[in-house]
Amino acid sequence: CIDMRSNPAAHHNILVTDASTVEHVKKALSGPPGLVLCTAGSWSGGAAKDARLDALDALYSSNLRPSLLACSLAASSGSPVVLTS
Repeated sequence: CIDMRSNPAAHHNILVTDASTVEHVKKALSGPPGLVLCTAGSWSGGAAKDARLDALDALYSSNLRPSLLACSLAASSGSPVVLTS
């Protein structure tokens, strides 16, 4: 499990921060992954007229960053990637 928090149900946890890189994750793996599965995602409700930039930053952190990390890891290791929401 690659996440910002440890998952007690996972066999192995790789903890990342906003500053983590693909190289950091690759070094923590025992070999290239057979599949990279990204299940990150969140949602922000409300009307467009009430949109706030801080909500956009939260969505960026929880949706786009993990997806880019997953795609980069998959591309650099030759593994397939699946993105879900």
